[in-house]
Amino acid sequence: MLKTIISHSVRLGRVSAARNVTLILRQSSNKAAVLHEVGKPLVLEGVKRIEQLKDDEVRIKVHYCSLNSTDVQIIAGKCPPELKVPLPFIPGHEVSGEVVEIGKNNPNFLKRGDRVVAMNDLQDPNGGLISEMVVKNRDVWAVPREVPLREMTVMPYGHGTALLTFALHCPLEQNDLLLITAGPAGMGLAAIDLAVNVYKAKVI
Repeated sequence: MLKTIISHSVRLGRVSAARNVTLILRQSSNKAAVLHEVGKPLVLEGVKRIEQLKDDEVRIKVHYCSLNSTDVQIIAGKCPPELKVPLPFIPGHEVSGEVVEIGKNNPNFLKRGDRVVAMNDLQDPNGGLISEMVVKNRDVWAVPREVPLREMTVMPYGHGTALLTFALHCPLEQNDLLLITAGPAGMGLAAIDLAVNVYKAKVI
């Protein structure tokens, strides 16, 4: 699965800093695409599994992981200086998949086998290009069975940012007129989707 995702991303030119992905397959049940040096290829290798979850953590079997502009900047070594990213680093902070284990605290009433989307902190070195990802339970959301996981993978970053923008900086009401100048981009499309289908505003 990871090999397929990485190869697809490289073919699309999304990871320009890692076009020649090095594949190192070792005996491990948990494999990840690891960045050891910025500007260099990702290495697919076995990584140590986090055996004991903290009370507020959830373990997810990753089905899909998106790579967005921040991931590309980190891989290329072009991220903002205030963003301290430790190496080795596993890119990808948006995933979708299946819950396999839940910590003692379970505010979202998750169950094993639930289909979910999740995200982690940008500075967390354990990203989503991995077989199993451990995230905080506050950053996991259940996905209805009828919704394809592949399409939900990009929801946290794009729709999450757009939703926060409307909630904190640009309150919308029904029939409000909204101008979005970057509609073709991912964030713009998310903003249009929320404005039209959730807030019932008019977008130009």
